[in-house]
Amino acid sequence: MSTALKSVCMIADFVEPPYVDGVVNTVKGWADGVAGAGWGVTVFSSTTGRVREYCDTTSVVYQYLLSRQKRFQFTPSYYMKFGNEVARRVLGEDFDILHFHSLKGLSSVPFLLRIQRKFKKPKVVSCYSDRDLGVFGLRNQCFSAFTVPTRGLKDRLVRRGVRSDRIHIIPPCLDLQRFRSYDKSHARKMLGLPETGRYLGFAGHLKVGRGILDLLRAHASLKQKFPDLRLVLASSGYGDSMLISELKKILVCRDDIQELGQLTDPALFYNAVDAYVLPTRSSKFVLPIPLTIIEAMACGTPVVCSDASSSPVIKDRENGFVFESRNVQSLVDCIGMVLHEPWLTDECVGRAGRVVKENYSKSVIVNRIVEMYENELSR
Repeated sequence: MSTALKSVCMIADFVEPPYVDGVVNTVKGWADGVAGAGWGVTVFSSTTGRVREYCDTTSVVYQYLLSRQKRFQFTPSYYMKFGNEVARRVLGEDFDILHFHSLKGLSSVPFLLRIQRKFKKPKVVSCYSDRDLGVFGLRNQCFSAFTVPTRGLKDRLVRRGVRSDRIHIIPPCLDLQRFRSYDKSHARKMLGLPETGRYLGFAGHLKVGRGILDLLRAHASLKQKFPDLRLVLASSGYGDSMLISELKKILVCRDDIQELGQLTDPALFYNAVDAYVLPTRSSKFVLPIPLTIIEAMACGTPVVCSDASSSPVIKDRENGFVFESRNVQSLVDCIGMVLHEPWLTDECVGRAGRVVKENYSKSVIVNRIVEMYENELSR
């Protein structure tokens, strides 16, 4: 292989602040890591205009297309404009690899044939859900390699006709210098929270399918045994309008529930709470490996999650706590175990930290990505 600087262009939607989406944070983490490994990295993305706030110390080059489209509300016209700009820009530069992240709207045959005809070098696509598999599995001849976060998604992609040796299992990565355990009192003080009492935490979009109403009911039930128990919500600002309106009414009359809004430092949030709860009601509302789960694990915070959102990261009572989705009493019992049995909680937290270090640290994951790129270039 030549020792000349190799380059990759990663293409994804709205990789801009605030970083409130699992795919967006995965792309950012991979881009930073690959650039740190000595590659030239360009991220081409859409922006709602917040890009002017963007500041980074890495060597990643960010290029943006201004869009009037709302985040998470994509239309065919948006993808047509974005696709045309992608084709114009990437075909005008000398990248060694193109790496698409999800982008189901860019799966149209004319667009892919245009890229296939003009860009002869390796093209990689990362699939994050069954919907991605359904779209890109049918277009598999247009890509030299696929990445998926779990073995289950790889098996399903193989059943769609993609050769096993073209599929790489690469999960999200974390910077363990950023996501680590530190003093709980300090974290609460920095977030403006009372330093006494016990806290449950939830972070994410405010959608009914995320199980936030189940968590509110469980919290109310647990207050009978744990009067000092508080609930802290860190929402992205996106979600179901009716649910957001209902939550606003609840927050007015409850001083034991606090809404922090969008987090500027998620590690502070995880360190401030006594348990992180992800009560997802269905797997379609969460990525196969929820980034918030491994972030909390890295910070030494016990994780309580539903069986719809735990696979394959959390093993019940081994490195976290799993309850039956849509079952409020099961959630109450699970949180109660965390608060009642500190010896079991401490053992789970210790094992969880080792799982993250061995499987999701930036150094481990970036090595896999770079190895995949090198293999594709040497074919």
